[in-house]
Amino acid sequence: NVVMTVDEETGVTLRVVDASGRTIREHRARATAGQQTMRMPLQGVESGQYLLIATLDNGEVMTNGRFIVR
Repeated sequence: NVVMTVDEETGVTLRVVDASGRTIREHRARATAGQQTMRMPLQGVESGQYLLIATLDNGEVMTNGRFIVR
């Protein structure tokens, strides 16, 4: 899950990037003003270390975090 706070309604792109920099999963969603919790489906993602990047439609990067799939 990704938790973020946005000032106004906007589109959000969640991307999962592998260690080589390749985007392996991308998910688009709408966020209303306030705190949002969004899910990024990870079924079928191979074990490894990944980067999750959440970007608003205006280009602002809201979150950028690493995680491990086992």
